[in-house]
Amino acid sequence: MKNNLFLLTKVLVRGGNSIGKNGKKNRNWVLWLILGIAFLPMIGQLAAFTALGYDVLKNIEIQTVIPAIIIALSSFVVFFFGIFYVLNTFYFTQDIESLLPLPLRPFEILGAKFIVVTIYEYLTEIVVLLPVLVVYGIKSGGGVLYYLYSAVIFLIMPVIPLVISSLIIMPLMRFTGFVKNKDRFKYFVSIFALGIGLGVNAVVQKYAKGNIDPETIQTKLEGLDKNVDMVTTYFPSAKFAALGLINNNSLNGVLNIFLFILISCGAAALFLFVGQLLYFKGVMGISDATASRKKISGDEFNRKVVHSSAIKTYLLKEFKILIRTPIYFINCILMNFIWPVFMLIPLFSGNADIGKIREFINGNFSGLFIGIGFGFIMFLTSTNGITATSISREGKNLYINRYIPFGYKDQIIAKVLSGIIIGLFGIIIMIIVVGAILGIGIENLIYLFVVGLLGLIFSSFTGIMFDLLNPKLDWDNEQKAVKQNLNLIFNMLVGIVVAVVSVLFVFLLGLTALQAFIVLSVVFVIIDVLLYVLVSKVGVNLYKKIEQ
Repeated sequence: MKNNLFLLTKVLVRGGNSIGKNGKKNRNWVLWLILGIAFLPMIGQLAAFTALGYDVLKNIEIQTVIPAIIIALSSFVVFFFGIFYVLNTFYFTQDIESLLPLPLRPFEILGAKFIVVTIYEYLTEIVVLLPVLVVYGIKSGGGVLYYLYSAVIFLIMPVIPLVISSLIIMPLMRFTGFVKNKDRFKYFVSIFALGIGLGVNAVVQKYAKGNIDPETIQTKLEGLDKNVDMVTTYFPSAKFAALGLINNNSLNGVLNIFLFILISCGAAALFLFVGQLLYFKGVMGISDATASRKKISGDEFNRKVVHSSAIKTYLLKEFKILIRTPIYFINCILMNFIWPVFMLIPLFSGNADIGKIREFINGNFSGLFIGIGFGFIMFLTSTNGITATSISREGKNLYINRYIPFGYKDQIIAKVLSGIIIGLFGIIIMIIVVGAILGIGIENLIYLFVVGLLGLIFSSFTGIMFDLLNPKLDWDNEQKAVKQNLNLIFNMLVGIVVAVVSVLFVFLLGLTALQAFIVLSVVFVIIDVLLYVLVSKVGVNLYKKIEQ
């Protein structure tokens, strides 16, 4: 029984990242390689920024604050994404129904799922934490102990943020068995947990404003302990990790790393203890669906059954699946509103000078505002995953689409339209709120809306092309169709590249708002038309081959 924990972890990891059959193994490795290469520029920029920051901070002898900052920042990132990972891995997968009858002890199931979530977070750490640790070690002349401590911190750091995320989610989900409509309760918990994460982010930014005041920063950064305390307030274990790295050549460093490990182990034990009390009572019966047993008369039936166009019916089908499936709702629909909230948090927390931003937008840099706004919308719409997972979401039921009286091209266009319609709501809300807060002229808002719509159409077409080229149909729960679908990542990377190129183009040419609007509109109208033709011809052929 002692090996059950590791065997189950191995099974869950393989089940969540299964290698495709029929010769797809090599292709999956190529896709992962491409994904790694795509993130190299981001990692390189973070490494370069760290090197520059080290040199600047060293001049005032406070370079030791860098490990504390990055460990605290990584903890916040892990905590926020941990809310989604815990919900998806612990509650929104169907494997728990298969695991409960097995001769497994509760702590083994909990521990295995927790390790799986931790492994997911390692991918986040590779991008956020690892480059800074390596560069700081090189710049500070860190020895073998420094890199040994860094490895320990890298492996253990996600524990406490994930425990905090779990202790927020599990008490909420404990009430699942008491509610009749479990899907609706899942939505409530998901949105509530997201609100907690965003609230913590807002509080941190509000707190940060007072601590980055140029008149007080010197006094707040006096002394090593004060440096570390300032940026590790919310995750105390991060303080010991940072002090362990800074004092890696002394006994103090060993003691701090030991305390870091001890606190993390204590947090893991607390998770297992609380989890055994709350988790299984909250997860039992969570997949049960509610159904109305009400009998209806013939007249009521006739009123409910109405004739409608094929495109409208198919669209409604797509919307209902996205809304009624919690994992789709969170990762596809909710994502359209999460990023705008992130963007608005600095405005509401007081960290941004709204007056200067308003002058910037309405002055000589109005064209750059259109470019940046277009870039942000491109990023926003490429991350919602509605079209990039639309074929994959059909799963093993895709064969049904062969028999419905609706052409392949029409099915594809309907899926694209579902992404455009839902994405449009996010764009409209963002533009209205930003326009009201920053006092942006109606003319610039119209420009931004038009180019944003064209960017939305672009990302919707590219998303469905990726999913047509490499659909993920072999899944046994909805999480794998969206959370473990590389097509979404590839579409996001295309959106980021196009966004960066567009912003640089507008900036380097110094375009006005009208000029930026005209250029972006013309270019993306042409591109969108070409993508429509591509999807109508090549996409239809790919769709036919998938079903064969």
